[in-house]
Amino acid sequence: MKRFTWIFILLLAISSCSNSDWDEDYEVLKVQYNGKYELLSSFSDKAVDLNMDGVYSTYLPAENPEIERAALIIKIIPDDGTTESGKHLFDEMWPVAHVAHRGEEVSDTARHQDSYFIMYAMKPHGCRCQFADNNTTILLDEPYLEESSALISFESVDVDDNYIITLVTRRKLYTIDGWVETRITSKYKRYTTHT
Repeated sequence: MKRFTWIFILLLAISSCSNSDWDEDYEVLKVQYNGKYELLSSFSDKAVDLNMDGVYSTYLPAENPEIERAALIIKIIPDDGTTESGKHLFDEMWPVAHVAHRGEEVSDTARHQDSYFIMYAMKPHGCRCQFADNNTTILLDEPYLEESSALISFESVDVDDNYIITLVTRRKLYTIDGWVETRITSKYKRYTTHT
C-alpha cells in the first residue's frame, strides 16, 4: 500500500509540474506574441505589374495599395484539454484579386484585358503553429488551402530580436500578365496585444 501511495504522489507531482510549465510557457508566449501585426514591407521575388500601368516592381504595396492592409494575427491558446497541446493560431490576412468580365467574354488567364474588372477582398489564411528554440522560432502546420485564396504555401517564418516577423509565402498574384506565381517576403510588427 505504501508503494502505491508513493507512486501516486510521484505521478501527481509530475502532473502538477507539467501543468505549471505549460502555464508558464503560455504566459511567456502570450506576452511575446499574442496580438495583431501590421505590414511593414512586402516584396515579391520577381517584378510584377499589379496596377496595370505598364511599370513592374518587386515592392508590392507600391503596385497595389490594398496590400498595405495585409495583417497577421497570432493567438496564443491556453491548454484547456480540448485543443491539440502546444498548438496556437497563426492567421495572415491578404488581399486576393477577384476578376470579373462580361458574360460573353472568354477569360484569358495569360493577360489582363482592359474590359476586366478587379475587386480585392481580404482573405484569411490560417493554420496552427507552435514555438521552438526558447520561443524564438515559429513552426507552422500546413495551412488550409482553397483555390480562391491564391495561397500556395507558407514557406517559412522567422522572428528577429525585435520580434519583427518575416513570413515567406508562395501565392498567385493577378497582374497585367494574368495570374503569376510568386514568392513573397513580408515583414510584420505587432501593434496590439489583443486578437
